[in-house]
Amino acid sequence: MAADARVEVSRGDVAERIGREAAAAGADLVALCTHGGRGVRGLLFGRVAQQVLNRGRAPVFLLPPSPQGREATFLCRRVLVPLDGTEASEGVLPQAVALAGAFEASVVLESVIPTLSTIRGVRGATARLMPRVGAAVLDEEAGDAAVYLGRVVTRLEEAGVTVEGVVERGEPVKVLEEAAARHGTDVFAMATHGRAGVAAIWEGSIAARLLERSGKPLLLVRITAET
Repeated sequence: MAADARVEVSRGDVAERIGREAAAAGADLVALCTHGGRGVRGLLFGRVAQQVLNRGRAPVFLLPPSPQGREATFLCRRVLVPLDGTEASEGVLPQAVALAGAFEASVVLESVIPTLSTIRGVRGATARLMPRVGAAVLDEEAGDAAVYLGRVVTRLEEAGVTVEGVVERGEPVKVLEEAAARHGTDVFAMATHGRAGVAAIWEGSIAARLLERSGKPLLLVRITAET
């Protein structure tokens, strides 16, 4: 495998420079280390990683540092892809499937439906005011999610992908973290709008908390108008 190394000294916008170099090299992927001590949340949707994703077209692959700086072997046996039932969230599938194919890994598609106790915001408050109705609505959503995942699984299986779909209930990050441990997941893959500020709060909290709590690599693919 050919490799090129260079050291850049820049006092300008680091994310812009990384994006420009990636574009000039025709990079298909930008890999960044989280440097845990600097704060996962700040790196993920802050000055570097989020802006690199926002300004370029290449996916960003975030990897935690090796223990005590030692070189670690990268393993990819299963890729876990959270899907929320929207076409936008499926934007990560081509890259997730390509990654899995390169390592002969399998793909796990996961949809998480909240329970009455874990649903948040105004919707959660409304559901808890009418618990029977709220529970029935969430049960219906779980059923719809199972049908949806079944269609996606069938589509991927027809393309030769080893894949399974799972619907679970609870708080998203906790459920995904537990699912990753149960399935032996090595990599998370998620679609994101690559936005900063209020628009990124939901997706940012999910992705950043997964990376922080699980310590597993995370592939982020930007959702674009063409996705």
